[in-house]
Amino acid sequence: MRAERLRALRALLAAMGADCMAVTSRPNVRYLTGFTGEDSAAVVTQDAAYVVTDSRFTMQASIECPECEVIDNPSSLMGSVRSCITDGRHKRVAFEDACIGYADYGRLTAGMGGVTFLAAGDAITKCARPRTKARSASWPRRRG
Repeated sequence: MRAERLRALRALLAAMGADCMAVTSRPNVRYLTGFTGEDSAAVVTQDAAYVVTDSRFTMQASIECPECEVIDNPSSLMGSVRSCITDGRHKRVAFEDACIGYADYGRLTAGMGGVTFLAAGDAITKCARPRTKARSASWPRRRG
C-alpha cells in the first residue's frame, strides 16, 4: 500500500515538474511512510524515500519503514531534510506550504541557491485513493 502511495506522489510530482518533495506534516509522513513516531519528516524523490527523525526513533523508523532510508537528525529537522535534497540533482523541490511555518521554511531553503521551491498545496491528499463502499465497509466502526 505504501509503495502505491509513493508511486502516486511521484507521478504527481512529475506532473508538477518537481524533482522531490519535503513532507513535514506528521499525518502525511505517516500516510506515505508508515512511520508513527514523533519529530519526523520525509523526503520523496523519484528514486528514493527518506524518513528523517532523531536518534530516539531511528530504530522504530527502520522497522516501520523498510522501503525508506532512515536519516538520523542530529540537531535541526529542516537542516537534515535539506541535506537529503542537496545532491545537485534536485532543482525543483515541492513542499507542504500549508504545513510549514515561516521559520522552518527559512531553515529548509537556507543556502539553497539555484533551487526553486514549489508550493505543493494538497498534493498528498490528491494522491489518496478515494474510499469505495467496499473499502469503507471493511473498516471497523467506532462505537460510542
